[in-house]
Amino acid sequence: MKKKNMKILKNLLGFSAAALMLASMLAGCGSDSSYAKYDSAEPSYAAGAVESSAEYADMDYDDWGYEEPAEYEESVEAPGAEDVEVTEGGAQSKRKLIRTVNLDIETYDFDGVTATIAGRVSALGGYIESSSVDGNNSSSRRSANYTVRIPAKNADTFISAVGENSNITHQSESMEDVTLQYVDINSHKESLQVEYDRLEELLKDAEDIEELIYIENRLSEVRYQIESMESQLRSYDNLVDYTTIYLYVNEVQTYTEPEPVDYSVGARISRGLKEAFENIVEFLGDLLVFIVVALPYLLVIAIVVVLVWLIIKLIMTLSRKYREKHPKKYKTGPQPMQNYVAQPGQGAPAQPVPTFVPQPMGNPAATEEKKADEDPKEDK
Repeated sequence: MKKKNMKILKNLLGFSAAALMLASMLAGCGSDSSYAKYDSAEPSYAAGAVESSAEYADMDYDDWGYEEPAEYEESVEAPGAEDVEVTEGGAQSKRKLIRTVNLDIETYDFDGVTATIAGRVSALGGYIESSSVDGNNSSSRRSANYTVRIPAKNADTFISAVGENSNITHQSESMEDVTLQYVDINSHKESLQVEYDRLEELLKDAEDIEELIYIENRLSEVRYQIESMESQLRSYDNLVDYTTIYLYVNEVQTYTEPEPVDYSVGARISRGLKEAFENIVEFLGDLLVFIVVALPYLLVIAIVVVLVWLIIKLIMTLSRKYREKHPKKYKTGPQPMQNYVAQPGQGAPAQPVPTFVPQPMGNPAATEEKKADEDPKEDK
């Protein structure tokens, strides 16, 4: 009896699995069709799957493998797309479009613009997902980055409000259509829900522990898959309902002018001279600010240098006066040797005392002749 019940249970589960597989196949085929086919499609996923899968009823449930829901890749951007009615399970719903906006703005009033951003976001029902501010009040180069989520219907109002007190230097938008992914996930979830309901009915008719454990395990798996798909659908709904705006704010002294139309030589020279003059003025201003800010530090350094110089000069003056008062201690070089006369009982000096014998001054020519006369005598 037990084996017979298990066989019946497996047949029933095989029937449910066949219905699920066929429904998934129909959903996949539907996702490859055009939007026009979605408009004319009838809600036949669950019912049609059950009716068409009777031939699989006798198959063993263990022979069926269940594939986890694959991660759906983002579709190609479709800028400028409009909301179009599509059919989803027989109910009319708008096309699922995810809008993303990138804005670069520059402003003279950094504090005012950042306050406007925060106020407008709150007033329009949005929220700031992330923000960062660089620089401080003493710098003219402050900047801020915002990631803002605004209800899709109020996104254009927010962009216009931000551009009122600032200069928009860059703006780009992208529109991503995720309708097919959304319909696929929802159809798969509905098929799993059909299987889940069927498993609950089988659980009520289960008669032994083995059947209960088998069905409960399968119920847990199906329930986990349903919750995962519901989470994906909620994520898509949030991205569709709220436009994501990446906003970069830069504080400047002069606004960036639009790209010039005149490219003649005279116009380019004029623009170049103007830019050079503006750069020189900006450099001189930055230099003046640097000098004023660094002045206290330079003053302290100058005082230290003067004190060190005075100390060195004082030391050199005192040293010179001391040498003038004590000249004998600072004499250098060999001392002149005096004639040494040995006394009785004293030894000879370590070195002979050199003596100097003065030579008589005479006629140089006579001296040379005298030497010439003496040389032959020496040779002999």
